[in-house]
Amino acid sequence: MNCKHLVNWNSVIAELKDGIDILPIKENWNTDNKDYLAIFKMWEEANFNMSAIKWTNYYPGKHFSQDVVDSVCDYIGVKEHRSWISRIDPGYYAPWHWDVDDNEVAYLEKGPIHRYSGHISIAHPGHAFVVGNEIHHMWEQGDIVKWQNHNEWHTGMNGGTTPKYLFNLVAYF
Repeated sequence: MNCKHLVNWNSVIAELKDGIDILPIKENWNTDNKDYLAIFKMWEEANFNMSAIKWTNYYPGKHFSQDVVDSVCDYIGVKEHRSWISRIDPGYYAPWHWDVDDNEVAYLEKGPIHRYSGHISIAHPGHAFVVGNEIHHMWEQGDIVKWQNHNEWHTGMNGGTTPKYLFNLVAYF
């Protein structure tokens, strides 16, 4: 599935400003949730380079138009629970994790949860995204991946020379 014809992703990316940096600082996370703590513990035990962990999130209605989300949802045939765009700059990564979501119980009231990722930047050597055992590299801009499980373990990294952007969608039918 490819949504390049729906959205001018280069324009969306060009307009993104003042995103929220996600860093491995426990105090910035909901440490009342044991799942966050388990992920941090795994990162520490694996001896991840914490200074290279960073990604930036952008949210619809704040950093980019909700119309973008609505267009993609209409194309796929789903309704949005939540969505965001993430950016990983050259030399940084988001280590192996799953996306803990404090609202999952409320989402399940609407039915099964579905997860999609859209490769919205032009792929460059060194850009990679792994979901479960699927490795994505050198995609076509606009390619959409449907996850096998919305809680799938995943990682993203940027060993390239340009920022890597990903559109993330948690949805239901």
